[in-house]
Amino acid sequence: MASQLAVICVPSGDGVAIAPCGTFNGQALVPSVVEVPVLTASTVAAVEAAAAPFDYQQAGEYWAAAFGMVLLFFAVGIGVGTILRVLRD
Repeated sequence: MASQLAVICVPSGDGVAIAPCGTFNGQALVPSVVEVPVLTASTVAAVEAAAAPFDYQQAGEYWAAAFGMVLLFFAVGIGVGTILRVLRD
């Protein structure tokens, strides 16, 4: 991912302001360099796709399919158990 450097002003630890930041509301500031990611069209598209609203209908369909599979396995297990019980007796 591409990135670029940016200069920001952060509070000074020793209370001495350093140019070009100076002071703000009585707080001494010093410059600091941070690395900022550059957003490309593909990363913006990925973020917007992830922020899509939740689709309750599709979630309900997935839940119904999973629940149906559990009931199917349960019914098949009962059927196999009944057949084995008949063969054993």
